[in-house]
Amino acid sequence: MARFKLRGKVYSTAALDELPLKALVLFDDQAAEIGMSRRWSDVETAAAEISAAKSADAELHPSRYLVIAVTIWASRLTSGEPLTFGEAIDFPLKDIEFLPEPEDRKPGKAKGAKKAPAKRTPTSAPVVEAAEADPSM
Repeated sequence: MARFKLRGKVYSTAALDELPLKALVLFDDQAAEIGMSRRWSDVETAAAEISAAKSADAELHPSRYLVIAVTIWASRLTSGEPLTFGEAIDFPLKDIEFLPEPEDRKPGKAKGAKKAPAKRTPTSAPVVEAAEADPSM
């Protein structure tokens, strides 16, 4: 799971669907309070486009900072910090560090790991079609 450090505290990045319903309902108003003319539907559209894009294209998506900001907000909310959208993203960029995934948590085979031998499975009885079945049974 991706993580980031903000002002000394490490957060696991939360998926947008982890946000409480209350946060989704309040997002449009909270975004407007800080001068953003974006709605929750804009966030959903941008997140879907970025997820479907190749890495290089995702980095150039015009709404990438919106999705990053909402992800930071979601991560802070789900970690128990009762912040508005504006409060959650009100920090200088120098205060955030995106952390690499620990080596032992990356998907794939670990270096030097041996392949496990294939498991043997017991042979099963042949499948009998209904037309072949004995009607007296």
